[in-house]
Amino acid sequence: MKSSRSFPFLLLLLIVGQSTLLKAQHQSGLLFKRILSENNTIAKGLSQNSIYSILQDSDGFMWIGTWDGLNKYDGYQFTIYNNETGLSNETIRTLYQDGHKLWIGTENGLNTLDLETAQVKVYLSEKTDSTSLSNNWVNHIFKDHLGRIWICTASGLNEYIPETDQFKQIFNSNYSNPLRSNHFNMICQDSLNNYWIATNYGLIQYQTENRRLTRYFNKPNDPKSLPDNMVNQVVCDPSGKIWVGTKNGLTLLDPATGLFSATYYNCAFGSQLGGVEIKSLLFENNQGLWVGTGGQGLYYISHLNPTVTHYAHDNNNLYSLSDNRVQSIYIDQHNVIWAGTFNGLNKIDRNAPKFKLGRNNPEEPNSLLNNAVWDFLEISPGIIWMATDKGISVFDKHKRTYHNIDAAHNPHQLPVYLTRSLYLDAQDVVWIGTRDNGLYRYDRREGKTRHFQHIEIDSTSLSNDYVLKVIRDKQGQLWVATESGLNKMQEKSARFRRYVQNDLKMGSIAHNYIYDLFNDRQGKLWVATADGLMSYHPENDGFTVFRLPKALLKDSLSQNNKFFSINEDKQGMFWIGTRGGGLVCFDPSNASFTLFDESDGLPGNLIYGAIQDHQGNYWATSNWGISRINYRDKSVLNYDVNDGLQGNEFNLNAIMLASDGEVYVGGMNGFNSFYPEEIVQNKRPPAVRITAFRKFNVIQPVKLKSGDQVKLRYDDNYFSFEFAALDFRNPQKNKFRYMLENYDDGWIERNAEKRFAEYARVKPGKYTFRVVASNCDGYWNNEGISIQIVISPPWWANRIFQFAAAVLVIAAVFLSIQLRIRVLHRKHENEKKYLSLEKQMFELEQKALQLQMNPHFLFNSLNSIQGFVVNNDIDNAIHYLSKFSQLMRRTLSNSRESFIPLSDEIQALELYLDIEKLRFVDKFDYFIRIDPAIDEGFLEIPPMILQPYVENAVIHGLMHSPRKGHLLIEFTLVGDDLLCVVQDDGIGREKAAEIRSQSGIERVSQGMTITGERLEILNQYSNQRYEVKVIDLTDKAGQPKGTRVEIIMHYKE
Repeated sequence: MKSSRSFPFLLLLLIVGQSTLLKAQHQSGLLFKRILSENNTIAKGLSQNSIYSILQDSDGFMWIGTWDGLNKYDGYQFTIYNNETGLSNETIRTLYQDGHKLWIGTENGLNTLDLETAQVKVYLSEKTDSTSLSNNWVNHIFKDHLGRIWICTASGLNEYIPETDQFKQIFNSNYSNPLRSNHFNMICQDSLNNYWIATNYGLIQYQTENRRLTRYFNKPNDPKSLPDNMVNQVVCDPSGKIWVGTKNGLTLLDPATGLFSATYYNCAFGSQLGGVEIKSLLFENNQGLWVGTGGQGLYYISHLNPTVTHYAHDNNNLYSLSDNRVQSIYIDQHNVIWAGTFNGLNKIDRNAPKFKLGRNNPEEPNSLLNNAVWDFLEISPGIIWMATDKGISVFDKHKRTYHNIDAAHNPHQLPVYLTRSLYLDAQDVVWIGTRDNGLYRYDRREGKTRHFQHIEIDSTSLSNDYVLKVIRDKQGQLWVATESGLNKMQEKSARFRRYVQNDLKMGSIAHNYIYDLFNDRQGKLWVATADGLMSYHPENDGFTVFRLPKALLKDSLSQNNKFFSINEDKQGMFWIGTRGGGLVCFDPSNASFTLFDESDGLPGNLIYGAIQDHQGNYWATSNWGISRINYRDKSVLNYDVNDGLQGNEFNLNAIMLASDGEVYVGGMNGFNSFYPEEIVQNKRPPAVRITAFRKFNVIQPVKLKSGDQVKLRYDDNYFSFEFAALDFRNPQKNKFRYMLENYDDGWIERNAEKRFAEYARVKPGKYTFRVVASNCDGYWNNEGISIQIVISPPWWANRIFQFAAAVLVIAAVFLSIQLRIRVLHRKHENEKKYLSLEKQMFELEQKALQLQMNPHFLFNSLNSIQGFVVNNDIDNAIHYLSKFSQLMRRTLSNSRESFIPLSDEIQALELYLDIEKLRFVDKFDYFIRIDPAIDEGFLEIPPMILQPYVENAVIHGLMHSPRKGHLLIEFTLVGDDLLCVVQDDGIGREKAAEIRSQSGIERVSQGMTITGERLEILNQYSNQRYEVKVIDLTDKAGQPKGTRVEIIMHYKE
């Protein structure tokens, strides 16, 4: 009720002083960021510039309906939907979201787009089907308080029936109580559940309970009637009033009286404008009404205070409305206002940093003289002089007016070209430095001007005509900085004493190029030069030079020590802008330097100027905008042209803090002024979304939400994600971090230009892809979005398959051995007629092959495998089976030969010992030593001679030892024979026999017995030396400490 009571006062105010009010409000300073089809630098561009409808979906994406296609916008790029993607028509009149469906009204049919699957469904009018749409031209889609969806068409109103996926036609051409026009443009519902319908011939109130219609028409002689019968827009405000936009203006209906506020359409936009067509209306949180017109721009009617603000296109202002025909208005979740015009989309952020912009407008006499602004001087509170390339602009900040001193308006003969510096002394004299035209002295009290220039033949004249800075020191002495030396002026004689660089003179200046002059709070004069900082000592008329220590230098010495500007903060520290060293903090008490550069968050290492504001924070200008450095934690916030700055590049030392705390900064495209406390931060973190998932650079038709799982094959080894932060205030300043957990070592930083993550050759396994993002002011959504990635292994790498394959290999080896034994047995039976020695030798060899692998070892090995499987230790089971199968294959292979290379025998022993170590964890270690003179690949011995002795040492010597044992296997050449040693430090033979007797198991090692018989037969058969010697080892006390077996055998090469 409070807002509705303010309207009569608002109307009265508009009637009395509309032109003054509108003119003042037109300069309110909102920035309209344009998004067009042909020149959008943020994205590829809209499909077309004529905007009919705007909507933000529940995920945060913007949808823009144009004359030629539907556009989905994530702040960086557009995805376009048209006939090729299934829409019935490409002219999008209206949009509405209901759940996961996006309803799309076109000029030829109604469409729904499934936001999960991207499937499109089309609804068309069929003349013979009363359950279809009444007309294909869809103007508006609306959901009422009861959840019913209504569709306004060019021929009637339709209610959607979700149960049957059909429509109920209302007020069509066959309606029993025909209307003068059933072309319905818009519908809304008030708090009493009445429907208000805008038609091409009047406004309709429809009460569904009694199906009662009330029509409102224009009556030519009645100022309280509808101003025009063509009604384009109708909205209901919280107070119960109905706002109606017609072809001839805006009006307000009081349903209780049925009367319209006739003055509204004349006064809200100025009677001098004539009839204004209203194209769009939107309420903003009960605070006001946005009004889009058909040719007069955009208006805002505030309910909080009686004002109407007008925004219009300005050919000389790129930040003005792109076109005056405003066809749609929308407010998104972050309170960014979107205005769709006949020529582009506009984005307005009323919470954006409030950088006021001053710029030359050729069509406006009351504007800045020239856009190149080099220096500021506050002559008196609120009166600011500005040095420009075409003279001096005197700016009245309270009136927002300019008085320009140029060639045509210069009664006091002030410089009118290339002014560079301004200084006001205590005598009310303004000193004006120029580029290439020397120094001017303007006495404001007397209105007199005097000019000083460099004279080539006069050494007492100014050293150079390029004057960068002027200042008086504590003693009242005037100093002038030029690009060719420092000058001290003797004002009575108008002469100058020059200070130039002289490396042979103690106390000389560091460099002739003088950028800045500054008096600290103690009155000491400081000089910024192209090669260091200097302090002046009047007692000896000399200078002390301070340069950055080598440890802080980044580039060449001359670049880093090129000091542009000096300012002192409240703590007495100097803040110095440099050419390549960033922003330098200098402590004059101890001559120490601290650097702030890109690594600290600055956009670059070139700083033109810096000041401290009244809140204690520091502001620095550069080639990349302006930066705020927080004095507490030294955190940095950067602002650029997208925040409303005159440009990204600023001018040397063109920065000033006014007496009321307002900051002024100048560049080549005008100047900005702002109160630092009004530069509020956007503290709302952005929503993070995955916008595309690709395999081998092909977009996959899947919408990924946080927590979703993506399953990939092992050969899908190149995939990528694209992502977006859905904060549209300044999206190109949003930042990202992403990481593929279990793959990346840490977070990977990305800016808005690189919103993607690519991965190749990722091994099978489970991973989590995470993305977090910050808004333009650095506030992070640390929860972000996470996607589970499961990459399946190839079928042959599956653990179950590997285990089954290993079992099959073992079974095959075992069966092969059994088959081989049977074959050999049959052969043995068939060869009984051979000589007894050959028969005996052959039988012993077969027994050796059968008994070489002790059955107990075989069964124990299988039991060990079973134990691993039962304990779900699949890895050890697979490893054990692998070793066991290798040993079986080696045994089978060696059994076919009379002699094998020593290397094969050693490999078989190693496989056997590795298996025993798996069985008896931490019971023993083994060592194999080979005489360097032995070529183990060429030296051959009978197979499986050593294995029984090695097994006996492990089973009987080491297994029962209370400590960890050691087994040594050694091969040494002794003349023409090979000495093989198997030595353990176990319990000894006597103790082993005692243990066997106590256990009741008196098993004799058949393998050792048969091996001994083999060696004896080999002696007889080959007439070569084969013998075995077993030695019981004892310590000094005579106690057993192991067994040593020495085998001497013949070998072949």
